[in-house]
Amino acid sequence: MRLADELTVLREKLEQLERGTPVIGDWQRLEARVARALVAAGCELTVGEIDLERSDLDEIEELRSLRLYAECRRFELEACCMHRE
Repeated sequence: MRLADELTVLREKLEQLERGTPVIGDWQRLEARVARALVAAGCELTVGEIDLERSDLDEIEELRSLRLYAECRRFELEACCMHRE
């Protein structure tokens, strides 16, 4: 899957999570999928199979931001769960 296509899928998943009532595992799965996309993008970049364009760098930066956002949301849920116990 192309990076742009994967990013579109990840944005849709994020919107779905934001509209619903996600649990910690939902955010963990999103984090993992973003991490895989970043690794795949990194592999493509190091192998040099694609030309670096500004859009490629912007997509990678958006993936990084998405991963941090998912991680923060997971931490928030974990903190809430710990206070309930």
